[in-house]
Amino acid sequence: LSYFFVFFLRIRRPPRSTLFPYTTLFRSTDAGVPLPAGVPAAPTPLFDGIFGTCLTPEEGARRDAFALRHMHLERYIPSTTFGMFDADYFPLVGLMPVTVKMKFNFVSADNAPGLFDVVRRTLAGEDLSRFFWSDSEKADFRRDYIGRISARWSAQHTLRSSKPCWDFRAIPLVIPVEVDDEAAAHYVTTVHKSPGPGIDYKSSTSDPDPAHPERPATADLYQSDVREEPNFNSGSVATTERQRLESALAAAAASPVLFSRDSDVIEPAARSALTAFASAARQKNPSDPLIPLQVDGFASLDGDAAHNRDLADRRAAAVRSFLAGLGVPQPIGVLGHGPVGTVGDAGSRRVDISLDHSFETTYAANRYSVGEHEFGHMLGLPDEYQNNTTGTLGAQQTLYSGLVTAAGVPGPAVWGVDTASQMSNGIDVLPRHYVTLWEALGRMTAPDIAQSEWRIS
Repeated sequence: LSYFFVFFLRIRRPPRSTLFPYTTLFRSTDAGVPLPAGVPAAPTPLFDGIFGTCLTPEEGARRDAFALRHMHLERYIPSTTFGMFDADYFPLVGLMPVTVKMKFNFVSADNAPGLFDVVRRTLAGEDLSRFFWSDSEKADFRRDYIGRISARWSAQHTLRSSKPCWDFRAIPLVIPVEVDDEAAAHYVTTVHKSPGPGIDYKSSTSDPDPAHPERPATADLYQSDVREEPNFNSGSVATTERQRLESALAAAAASPVLFSRDSDVIEPAARSALTAFASAARQKNPSDPLIPLQVDGFASLDGDAAHNRDLADRRAAAVRSFLAGLGVPQPIGVLGHGPVGTVGDAGSRRVDISLDHSFETTYAANRYSVGEHEFGHMLGLPDEYQNNTTGTLGAQQTLYSGLVTAAGVPGPAVWGVDTASQMSNGIDVLPRHYVTLWEALGRMTAPDIAQSEWRIS
């Protein structure tokens, strides 16, 4: 509230004087020549200093008119050909509500007993409530689903205009909205009762018909979709990233790093190999965890033992500093082991680089929710844990990749692997997950702010 209060205080108001219409008659032009009587000077743009200073009053006036507009898209289907939502944009306050209208139809568990079995088992004293919804459970699902989706998908990134003097932003507020009328819904959603305490991995959404956006699509959700799955696939996500780094380390031949006798200076060949490995390490998928690197320093048995222990430490520190200087994002542990091997053994004058295998057994970042993942499809986003190259899913993946490229944000480093991305097996909403919202915003603001002038940050 305080932000918006200060924001509106910054808006300039016109002078209160009743002489205002007359005083404008005597303003001078930039050249110092008074304007003719009856020709008012162009007013100072109202929002200069808030959204940037325009080169001309005319552009400032157009920008000011844009700032006061309310823009709306109804039943928008992204160019990925699936997903459907409404979008609004209020430039003055920088908010972009995105709503998915859902008609919930609650049904019994998939394995619910039939009427005859219900009577028989009830007479036998069995509690069958786990198969059927109660009113309180329906209310809990509505509350939990809407709350979780809004919290996960809203305001994760900001869309900003790069157009000079049009310094607008849009903060997406993503909200599922329950409606009573199926015709008004974007998704007619069947919500199945979950009979057990576990997670049902059965949810799905259908694609809307781009030729008939007035027709709602359908979705199947489960009561368990609002439950968290702690550490869901965390181990496999970490293992995949570790294996990628190990492959890069081997491909670059960056380990071991060999040193000259009694030296902690990295040789040119080793510097080239370490540079190649660092380049691969920096290409980490933003949605993957940072796997710790281990740098172990050694020395040969030649000379004084205390000196060699210090030399091993300095060699390890030199490699660590070199990698860190190249921007390697992974944490790097350093350990000096002192002299090893035999006297004169050149192979002992080295540093070994390895990946921490224990990390994936302790990594517990993901608290996955099926409902949050499935909602991404309603925004027009494909699964990233699959690599679809043919058919409808392949075409949608291709369209999505093109949209990601157009938006200028990183796409999945590799399709078909587990990552911590929300559209894979994790919870991270990444810049690429806002590309359909970016597209919708550009549709609303063009031609004043073109699609290409919006950035996702």
